[in-house]
Amino acid sequence: MKLLCKQLIPWRKPCTSITSCSERWPIRRSAQVVRPFTSHARIGPTRSGSAVPSERRDSISPGSWVDNDLLTLECEHAQLPSSVVTGDTGIEDGAIAAAQAVARQWGVACDEAEPLSGGSNVLVHLKPAPVVARVMTGTSMLHDDTERWLSREVAVAVFLAQRTDAVAAPSDLLPPGPHERDGLWMTMWEFVAHDPQAALPEAAALGRSLRDLHTALADFRGDLGPLSEIRDWLARLLAELRPSGPVSQEDIAWLGFKLDALTPAVFESSLPAQALHGDVAISNLLSTEHGLVWNDLEDVCVGPVAWDVAGLVSSARARGQSESFVEELVAAYGDPGVDLGAFLEAHALYEVIWQASAGPDRPHATKRAAASLARLRATS
Repeated sequence: MKLLCKQLIPWRKPCTSITSCSERWPIRRSAQVVRPFTSHARIGPTRSGSAVPSERRDSISPGSWVDNDLLTLECEHAQLPSSVVTGDTGIEDGAIAAAQAVARQWGVACDEAEPLSGGSNVLVHLKPAPVVARVMTGTSMLHDDTERWLSREVAVAVFLAQRTDAVAAPSDLLPPGPHERDGLWMTMWEFVAHDPQAALPEAAALGRSLRDLHTALADFRGDLGPLSEIRDWLARLLAELRPSGPVSQEDIAWLGFKLDALTPAVFESSLPAQALHGDVAISNLLSTEHGLVWNDLEDVCVGPVAWDVAGLVSSARARGQSESFVEELVAAYGDPGVDLGAFLEAHALYEVIWQASAGPDRPHATKRAAASLARLRATS
């Protein structure tokens, strides 16, 4: 079996015993013990689906604030392979075994490991260790160089964790990765205790939280891809898309036309650019004792802040929030530098393409894609 570990920062050799691995890599500004609110607090949603994974829907610690129907079909770019959605225990068991193998290589006790959620990735809490492995089972297919893609996420997370507590940090018990085991790529993260039943944050809190994240990200100067990379893999998904049910060949061609039309204003915008979260959604926020915490940096990229702001606005609207809520959110964030219209259209387009791509495995997704497409056509 093959084990690869991308060591972004020098790390000690794999451990041979738990006691010899008591040292921690000081990722955060100061070490802190994170304790759950209750004995049932967990990093991700319960398996009944009370919280929404978003990593393309599973991130380090998905949040809540949404109904179960949105678990797989909401607009925030979900693509949940049918094998996971339907509870394919083979994929889940394989992910757990691979994550445990990596953890044990570094002396991390994980005999009580359990899955937290399944989707584009499988999240594994490596209990009793306060470590969560995010094992790629779906989204890695979108990228030619999975290792580089995940390395970017880890590098940004390390950078942010040294500057703010408002972002979930990579694990300090073992190298965060990326690691590869048995053909599965994964990264390792600090367990984040949060309240999955917390009320939806206030609009102003959401806006300020994103502004603070952007302020911290603005100084990152590492290797990140441009926002246009998202356009590129959306184009690849469109090229592979075939007519299915209510989504016709004419619809697919129109989506391609729309993607091309939005490219200059959004994906290749001349607006000032900086490091972005890339997949901003309310479901990528955790409500903790110390405030809101962002996670799922898998789509970090460089582009206009309007991309992330539009993602948060789209997420709020998808949860039925009023326009006054949206206005308050944007006001709390501040000036995004441009009218959000084209960026909101681009997020809506993203939604349609993701849902249509998942349609062959999930017929309900095709219906949702058709409904989303109708709305996009009506507003374009």
